[in-house]
Amino acid sequence: MVDTVRGTLRVRKWPKKYGKARSALQAWWIDWFKQANKLAKYADGMAQARAIEMTKGTGLYPRDVMLSAMRGRLYVWADNTGKKYYPMAAVQDISDSLDVLAQTVGSVLVRAVDRWRAPDPGNPGDVLTYQGSSAPADWQPAAGGGGFLGGALVGKSANQNIAAWGNAAITFQAESYDTAAIYNPAAPTRLTVPVGFDLVRLTTNMYANAGSGQVVLTRIFKNGAELPGGCHVATPATASAVVQHNGLTSPVTVIPGDYFEVNVYNGTGSTRVIQGMVNRTWFAMELLSAI
Repeated sequence: MVDTVRGTLRVRKWPKKYGKARSALQAWWIDWFKQANKLAKYADGMAQARAIEMTKGTGLYPRDVMLSAMRGRLYVWADNTGKKYYPMAAVQDISDSLDVLAQTVGSVLVRAVDRWRAPDPGNPGDVLTYQGSSAPADWQPAAGGGGFLGGALVGKSANQNIAAWGNAAITFQAESYDTAAIYNPAAPTRLTVPVGFDLVRLTTNMYANAGSGQVVLTRIFKNGAELPGGCHVATPATASAVVQHNGLTSPVTVIPGDYFEVNVYNGTGSTRVIQGMVNRTWFAMELLSAI
């Protein structure tokens, strides 16, 4: 077959006739294409004007853009301000896909270790709470504004000797309260920051027997070291009476897993005994800010 296209002579084979659709799917696509072409031809003037504007200088026909938008349901158009426009069909497509994971009204999706999941249902008024990188977020009761977010208070019920010129972390045995697994008897010197909090404050009281009149120093350590805004209480070398220290830190920024200890330095030539009295030797953590 010989013909001319836009002034150019061409020679080609006669087009092959494919006949009727060979499957229901092929018939569906042929019908869709016919309808899409009609829609592109008779679309409203505003849509056609936008298609013309979008294809200027691109080598595409306005029809190409409209067909792409109708079939490629996630087709995106960005204007010169960077704002993106999506077809409404995409909203339903994405919604149908998300229904595979959750269909209950009010459901949300969180990233678990293996994949995206819907958390277990909560109660009205609960808040979605971050649980760290090893577990998905879940619903927790909301804390009242300015109220008590939780914490722990532990006391000392057994005496503890601090060797001459030595220092040691105080062990605690008696738990008064613990709202978030902050205290663990297997690590009796520590109060550990739970998941979901990024600001805490520590308070301690230490009671020891009378010594030989040398320095006794009580400090609160974070992860085994002193910290800015920490607690640092000292008894001067001239004192020889019973030692009782009370101190607290400023609000301390933390991450889950940080731990705090009460460290006592005995600057005497004899053993100092920390008294096992829960009302006089104790350690507390207050949770100040939830993530």
